[in-house]
Amino acid sequence: MIFPDRETVDSLRREFPAGTRVILEKMDDTHAPEIGTMGTVKAVDDAGDLIMEWDNGSSLNVVPGVDRVTKMIMTDTVYRQLMEIRNSGDIKADTVSAGNLVYTSTGKGDIFLDMASGKAVVIQSQANTPASHIGTIQAEAGGAGTDVAVTGNYINVGSILSKGGSDPLKVELEAPDGEEVISEVAIDNISSGSGTVIPKLWADRGTIHVSNGYLAIGDIYTTDKIHGDNPGTAFALYGRTPTGDGEPHMYWNNVDLPHRRTALLMTDSNVFTRMVDLLDEQTYTWLFERDYLKYVLAPEAPWAKHKGVLLYDRRHVVSGQRSNASEKELFSE
Repeated sequence: MIFPDRETVDSLRREFPAGTRVILEKMDDTHAPEIGTMGTVKAVDDAGDLIMEWDNGSSLNVVPGVDRVTKMIMTDTVYRQLMEIRNSGDIKADTVSAGNLVYTSTGKGDIFLDMASGKAVVIQSQANTPASHIGTIQAEAGGAGTDVAVTGNYINVGSILSKGGSDPLKVELEAPDGEEVISEVAIDNISSGSGTVIPKLWADRGTIHVSNGYLAIGDIYTTDKIHGDNPGTAFALYGRTPTGDGEPHMYWNNVDLPHRRTALLMTDSNVFTRMVDLLDEQTYTWLFERDYLKYVLAPEAPWAKHKGVLLYDRRHVVSGQRSNASEKELFSE
């Protein structure tokens, strides 16, 4: 077992002094309290674990880096009122805002919110329908953990907006407990001047529009099609037989391949990719697969035979580092 150094333990003790109230977001233990359970931090031990006294009587420790909790800012009374509606069905509200965390969850039913605004926003629907809709999510970029987390079979959001910050806005899109793939993701607008990172996006179908800043997706997979665009370009990732719908950058994650995983970084008019199959834009047939490739169509003739540049890069695209790349012409007429 690797123990954290003294500096890390001291930092945790400053962040979680005795008496701090927290909400459980994740715990990897078969006897873990239910997600959303409140608790009180009694101490931080020399291993960096949070010694807990959970409101349900449990005393399981929180292991930072494995488990996840959020410090509470709202009062216990307000939080318990939210928990009363958590498993009662649909949640409907105009605006939900807080100085720190906005946390909304339902075990069965849909969530309808006009606005959710906070330092961080967590919205969970464990058994929702396509009717679920969140108008606008506003969060601060570059917090200690995830800035925005949305869980559901159907994730339908009007806008995800950064309220500021120099780091990328981290957005987690997750399937319900026990599911691996989201049925459908529809995000009409993402705006973050410092960029947006989605660590994982596994969905049967998806559409994401970006109006400001780059979009980096660390692990993307689909059984049908995911479309992404910004003012400069658009891409399509296929999991089925590609049809071609006008996107200048088309890829195939090929469900028969063992890795099933890809990465995309969309910025300005370029799309950087990893571990995907590039498609011919006329016949929609497979061309080749490469690690860390950048494919740029000739701007003066985007639908001519392939003219452009292929860059091979050994750095991870999601980090945004693309140095040490070798360049060669892709095709010539």
